[in-house]
Amino acid sequence: KVLREKDVLLAIVRERAPTLLAFAQPKLDGTVRHVDPEGRLVTVAITANPAKAEVKPGYSFAIYSGDDYKGEARITEVDGNFAFCRVTARTGPQIEVGDRATTVTN
Repeated sequence: KVLREKDVLLAIVRERAPTLLAFAQPKLDGTVRHVDPEGRLVTVAITANPAKAEVKPGYSFAIYSGDDYKGEARITEVDGNFAFCRVTARTGPQIEVGDRATTVTN
């Protein structure tokens, strides 16, 4: 019964808000391992994936160092535990190797 109810609720969400599920992404944490000279492309090594979820293009990371929020990066390609990303927003200091990345900030 519970599975049928879940399926019905998912069908309603898919029908009424098809893009809503596209924004759902798993909790992933990582470390910036490479930044191109222009600061537009970064490689994030995934260091924590508690749900063991498939890492997919389209997921976004918040990039930070300590308390300094530096911007956002969206995954374009994945190879094993490495996510290759395009920086989509930069609001703080330059993104550097060693910065932290996370998909969930709260």
